[in-house]
Amino acid sequence: MIYKGQSLNRELRTIPFLKLQEGELYQSYNLVSEEERERFYIITTLKCPCKCKFCLFILTADEMQDCPDSVLAETAGRVLRAFPDTNFSISITGGEPLMFEKRIIALLNAIRDNTSPQMVRWIGFGTSGTTKLPLYLNSYPDFHFDLYLSRHHYDLEKQTKAFVNNVRPHDVSEYSNLHDHVSVRLTCNLIGGGIDSLKQIKRYLGFAKSRGVKYVTFRELNKISGDASMYAQKYILDYIDYYGESLVPLQDILATVEVDSEFKFISQDIRPFIYHERWGYGDIEVTFLQYNDSFDDIDEVVLHPDGLVTGCWDRNQKILDLSAVK
Repeated sequence: MIYKGQSLNRELRTIPFLKLQEGELYQSYNLVSEEERERFYIITTLKCPCKCKFCLFILTADEMQDCPDSVLAETAGRVLRAFPDTNFSISITGGEPLMFEKRIIALLNAIRDNTSPQMVRWIGFGTSGTTKLPLYLNSYPDFHFDLYLSRHHYDLEKQTKAFVNNVRPHDVSEYSNLHDHVSVRLTCNLIGGGIDSLKQIKRYLGFAKSRGVKYVTFRELNKISGDASMYAQKYILDYIDYYGESLVPLQDILATVEVDSEFKFISQDIRPFIYHERWGYGDIEVTFLQYNDSFDDIDEVVLHPDGLVTGCWDRNQKILDLSAVK
């Protein structure tokens, strides 16, 4: 498959889905299929024990206070009550979202009380895998959970060093054996000196197979684009230096994957802010992902840690008024 990361002129389609008050309809992109429509993002906190050099959220972590757990849960409930009775997904991220157990349980209770398993396709968590295991997910057996474990090297010692604070993660198999309704997906940044070649990718996939994981994502490092004023200035120069030193272009990786007979092409997806290809490698589904540009202004419903709800990732724009939602 030829890499087409620059082919972003695909026609945009919008679908109405979030009715905030009589006569007002929020629009969302629907670029993939009728099966993949709305997604509700909840950023529970920007706090994280890891402080990774490659994390863009650290650029804003000092700028925001978390609202009380009850406020976050109540606001999430209002958003969910505004969604239609259709299948959508919920992504819970951070920072480290599993850092505060009571906060997550309050959110999960709000999801359970304001939706049904038929409405929610899946609930996803993006996690470093360094906090206490989320055994409480067993209390919500009717929902399907995807755990996106941030694991940037198959060698545990090298992975621990990837976290600036040298926080040691749990073994992946501890998550793989949690519950039948919990799936584990590994996400790995392509970083120079780490997972930066086809040989290293294959070793990583062997590690994933040994841990019972069938879904792996390799992604190019995010670049700072758009309005840099939204980030804490004291971090920006360090991140730009790290990006320049560590970048592994996704195009170079895909050029080697395309000529390797062990990889079988599945699909390609081009959206305004993201490009990815899916490949099969034995029993593992492998996604290669790149953010093409800033996604701060893409239309998605985002609940921020301080309780603000916006219609895009830039918290200074498209602020949504939920006062009319009972």
